[in-house]
Amino acid sequence: MNIIARNLLLLPGLFLFGLYLYARGIDAAGGLNSGMLHLQWLELVFALYLYAYFFLILRPGYWRGLIAAIPVLIGYLVQTSIFLPSARCSASLP
Repeated sequence: MNIIARNLLLLPGLFLFGLYLYARGIDAAGGLNSGMLHLQWLELVFALYLYAYFFLILRPGYWRGLIAAIPVLIGYLVQTSIFLPSARCSASLP
């Protein structure tokens, strides 16, 4: 498989799989419902677009795919760090 096919198929697939695993982890922590992940297509398209954008602006290299995923991951971690405490507080209210 040539390098173009690997970049176009494997790396975005691994990125989306990692995003799915992240959603499952947050679901286990009491946050989002990952069973509805297939209905959140707009968010998946946006996350994949951001990943592709960061992937394209980086120089070719071995760690390019991982480095492109880091800003998207940081965005999700910030969102989760705000969402989970507020969701737990609102769940404890009568």
